[in-house]
Amino acid sequence: VINFIVNRPTSGESGGIGLTNALNADYGKDNCWVNYNKGKSELGLQYSYDYTGYKKWETNSTQSLLMTNDEMLNIKRNGRCKDYKEHVHDAALKYNWTNPDKTIFNIELSGDWNHKPLYKSFESVVESGFHNDSTESESQVKDNSFTPELDIYFEQQLKHKQTLSGTLMGTYVKSNYLRSYEIPDYTTAYT
Repeated sequence: VINFIVNRPTSGESGGIGLTNALNADYGKDNCWVNYNKGKSELGLQYSYDYTGYKKWETNSTQSLLMTNDEMLNIKRNGRCKDYKEHVHDAALKYNWTNPDKTIFNIELSGDWNHKPLYKSFESVVESGFHNDSTESESQVKDNSFTPELDIYFEQQLKHKQTLSGTLMGTYVKSNYLRSYEIPDYTTAYT
């Protein structure tokens, strides 16, 4: 049996920072936090920022389909995208008041912000075999969202080893998403 006894200091501060960044790519995952406690109270703040970006990327795929009439259809796709970026922010403010063996009160206000500026991707599709056709498609995507959240927790120890506890949570979601997809003059139909 291992028994850990942890005593909380009367007051104090703690904090930290973490940085993870790529040297040759547009990528990062950074965070920081700070806590302050005094007596039975503790206040904390944390923040994180993730970002990803590509100047361009390319995809290639080939499919071979055997149709019900035993004819082969080959589909080759080549895609490309440029100027893709994504930014994600997370922040939280926390407060806790604990009277050991009696009362716990915890409240947290947090928020997530996600931002993807408009980017375009293009794909060429070439079909060969019993049917020959080719086309180009264009996609545009933009995504922004904001989600604040409030979380309140309360616990009270009662007589006769009884406990009263409750949680109240509230979340709001705001999203602005745009996606368009265009295939000019593509009329292929299979039978």
